[in-house]
Amino acid sequence: MHVLVGYIKAISWFNRWVAKVCGFLMFPMAFILLIEVVLRYFFLSPTIWAYALAIIVYGVYLCLGGGIAECANSHVRMDLLYNKWGKRTRAIADVCTFFVALLFFVPFLVT
Repeated sequence: MHVLVGYIKAISWFNRWVAKVCGFLMFPMAFILLIEVVLRYFFLSPTIWAYALAIIVYGVYLCLGGGIAECANSHVRMDLLYNKWGKRTRAIADVCTFFVALLFFVPFLVT
């Protein structure tokens, strides 16, 4: 049991570390968009790459931010039923929704 608790603490520590690093991804994304705006409106020379790169950086930000949201227990839930359930029922619902979400993410990991 101590091994499992240590493993969970290590994963939580790693998620918090990734969240701190991931928070700084907003700066390059804002800078990329700033470059695009300046080039487009002041120099009349829009780029193809800036908007696409900003979307990719934001996608990475969202994907990496999911781990810290899970650690902080801040994901959006349907609280109408969830708050009325006991701890065991909540845990079962969390495990089931994890596997349902995993079904959606596996195709992204395989490709």
